[in-house]
Amino acid sequence: MGHQLLGLASGARTIKVKHGNRGNDIPCTNMITGRFYITSQNHGYAIDTTTLSEDYMKLFINANDGSNEGIIHKMFPIFSVQFHPESTPGPRDVEHLFDVFVDNVRESNLVLLRTFCQGMCCHLGRLQEKVNAVKSFFSAFNDFFFFHSRI
Repeated sequence: MGHQLLGLASGARTIKVKHGNRGNDIPCTNMITGRFYITSQNHGYAIDTTTLSEDYMKLFINANDGSNEGIIHKMFPIFSVQFHPESTPGPRDVEHLFDVFVDNVRESNLVLLRTFCQGMCCHLGRLQEKVNAVKSFFSAFNDFFFFHSRI
């Protein structure tokens, strides 16, 4: 269902697959490498790739009926599959997708951490400027008050 939700969020529509894809031995083709995988599936709907946003591309296609089984974002580390990548019991051909996912999370976290640290440094610099401005204001106020209290 997450695959279909990602497709819908990207602007695509879902379509009903005529007979559904159910079973432990359904072949899928990786559109990037051309390699076939045996997958475990249980779904009756698929993403209509003709309505898919230009930011996404097909990742897996069902070799039996040509329906979409996976999409991947062209810029961001986002991908999804319609089949069961854990596939236990059954075929374990696509377990490596979990490794890809974990690597993407790690890399994204590093980028987020770097961005956060850079943002914090910039924020702290602006904060220091504000603190200095407040100090200057109170110093001037103190000087003014001290001057007028002596009159």
